[in-house]
Amino acid sequence: NLDMARPERILDEHHSGLGQVKQRIRERLAIKALRRRRQPRVLAVDDDETARRNLVLALAREGCEVVTAASSREALERLEARDFDLLLTDLHLGQSDGMELLERTRARWPDMRVVVITGYASIPSAVEAVKKGAFQYLAKPYAIEELRSIVRRALEGRPLLKVTKGSVLC
Repeated sequence: NLDMARPERILDEHHSGLGQVKQRIRERLAIKALRRRRQPRVLAVDDDETARRNLVLALAREGCEVVTAASSREALERLEARDFDLLLTDLHLGQSDGMELLERTRARWPDMRVVVITGYASIPSAVEAVKKGAFQYLAKPYAIEELRSIVRRALEGRPLLKVTKGSVLC
């Protein structure tokens, strides 16, 4: 229950004339309230249908809305079409490359957290993924609880305020 009048009263009493500051605070509170009401949206990318299905089942129990893609190209199309809070991508995606998807995602959406999952884990690929901006590197097979824990941590740090043009208040 968001009391929008309280912050306004406090600002009016102690900081009169700060209309822009008050507006930004109201916008931030409104975004925070909206984000709490919306399920976190996760894009899971893997060329293996069974792996995608397992990710959907595991993360649905965490309260996430999970959208899947089978390739880098398909993932980028989904990312362009709607907002996501987290990207989970396999490192080897058949004809496409999860590392390239990581780079392109971080370049286009720098605030998005990316978790790299791979069945071919190695120290060099883990170092490369982290250098390119991966939030976490997870080797297959992994424990479902480990995946859920990583996803919870990644979603906790998501930004509350995205840069917008104009006001978010109606």
